[in-house]
Amino acid sequence: MRSFPILLAISFGLPLNLYPLSDFPKDFLGIVVFSIFSLAIIWKYAPKIYSSTGVFAILLLCLSFLLTAFQGEESLAGPYFQAYLIFFFAILLILVAVPTLIENTNREMVSLILIKGIFYSGVIVSFVALLRYYGILKLFLPWVALDGDRLAGPWGQANLTALILALSVLTAIYYLQTISGFRKVGVYLLVILFLFCAVLTGSRSWYLFLIVGFLVPAFYYVKAGYSNLSKRPQISSYLKKYVTILLIFAFVKIVAPTVDDSIGQRMKELGLLERASAGAMLAARANLASPERFSEWQKSLQNLEYMDSLAFGHGLGRYGNFSFSVEAEKNPVASSNNLWSHPHNLLILALIEWGLVGLLALIFVLVYIAYHFVKSEYSLTNTLMFSIAGIVLAQNMVEFSFWYFPFLAIFVFCVSTFLPRIHLGVKDRWLPRLVCGLFFIVFLPTGLRSAIDYYSLVSIFNSSEMNSNEAHSLELIKLSPLIGHAAYKVDIVKSRPSFASAEREFSEISGLMDLRPEPVFVMRHAVLSSVVLDEDSSCDLLRVTAREFPFTLDTALDDLGYLAEAGADIDVTFFSFCLLQGMAERESD
Repeated sequence: MRSFPILLAISFGLPLNLYPLSDFPKDFLGIVVFSIFSLAIIWKYAPKIYSSTGVFAILLLCLSFLLTAFQGEESLAGPYFQAYLIFFFAILLILVAVPTLIENTNREMVSLILIKGIFYSGVIVSFVALLRYYGILKLFLPWVALDGDRLAGPWGQANLTALILALSVLTAIYYLQTISGFRKVGVYLLVILFLFCAVLTGSRSWYLFLIVGFLVPAFYYVKAGYSNLSKRPQISSYLKKYVTILLIFAFVKIVAPTVDDSIGQRMKELGLLERASAGAMLAARANLASPERFSEWQKSLQNLEYMDSLAFGHGLGRYGNFSFSVEAEKNPVASSNNLWSHPHNLLILALIEWGLVGLLALIFVLVYIAYHFVKSEYSLTNTLMFSIAGIVLAQNMVEFSFWYFPFLAIFVFCVSTFLPRIHLGVKDRWLPRLVCGLFFIVFLPTGLRSAIDYYSLVSIFNSSEMNSNEAHSLELIKLSPLIGHAAYKVDIVKSRPSFASAEREFSEISGLMDLRPEPVFVMRHAVLSSVVLDEDSSCDLLRVTAREFPFTLDTALDDLGYLAEAGADIDVTFFSFCLLQGMAERESD
């Protein structure tokens, strides 16, 4: 338990976002860290085992997911259902471990474990992010690229980096409230570091974070005026620290571009950096509105008839399929060059993927959490736990951090500290320890197999040429319910389409597209259709591919030529015209 904050910080700070499945390491490490933490607590305190009432909320959501999954075979067999299942068991452990630890120690100590973990994470993330942003990290880790003009952080995603930094700034208030002297100066210096990095992310969500972080203590301040005036001095002290941080943020936002220009210019002279300045990046992102995002939300809500079932949704993980289907049939040009795999709004995603049943279940859970917030009384840890949970939830109304397990786990950890707790009625020590052993026996080989497959997948993708052994390994990895879809992506990138097995590959990719029509799948599917389907149908698919994902045009042309040379009876000139027609439609819009 003492090592948990450090392990959490390390899991946030490791820059392991490797193609073709950049999200896997962060989810894998997050599940490992939180599961070991939870199992250790259950093992140690058995049989005094408690649970949060949040378990019933999770079971309610799980029931709605099952109803959604049973609507189609692909949802049950696909990677998203498997991922939901793993997330469910890992979250279940947290909902048992945190209340158990609270009942056997105290809530202040348990909250402090998470506060330390987030604060340490901010420190590590800040340093790794700056090394990456200024081109130094790539000297030591060749796979780390410079990701555009924004500070992307260890995970290569600026908005997620902004979120963990926001939470780190919030946890700093705990130390500002409980320490004094030079140590408080050190905390303020770290806050400045967090805010400097946050500004460089260019995340517009930060303004939302600041509002939520203020509303929670403000609510307690107003409530204390009616119920407990003695609490107001403590709340006022908290608010003063928060206002101080707001003023520091305003100052850092002004000076950050100048500081970046000074450092960045030196790095450019050394040949380490090629990007626009922070000032130019921030100016480009000065508009707080996000037209593409609003357009996607509007498109989703106006085309609900494209859902498989309004009651039970379009299927787990199938928002991308829904979005692309609407885009291909009703919109001349996609709102971006990439697939919208999430709508960047939790409620809209719940409606589309889980249907009205899932949406209502989610709203019930959120109302239940809000009810306990309104009932709660002020304490420093209460304020921080509600603020952290509120910021993560608010971020999921404009982003998608719940699909990265560490952030989902942080949210559930916070919620578990203030929801009512119930004793599970276990009388013997051996029963919970048996459950821990079964979890270990089941998930250890699954985790090891997934990690080995992921390592093989990354190695194959980064090899100069794929040999026969690697091709065989790739075929085996395709059978994995968790990362099999990524193996297909590597196969498409590393090899040409096969004329001899065109029908089989076409059928396999059709199944993948039904779940998530990523550009690489859409392109190969359209190319293979030239062999499998009639010319008119294939022409339509190629035209839509070029229109929606124009960056696949050259590869599609090369693959069509390759199939013709391999003996396929296809008219390359005709299909080339179909691709160019799709490009013309895009340009004319």
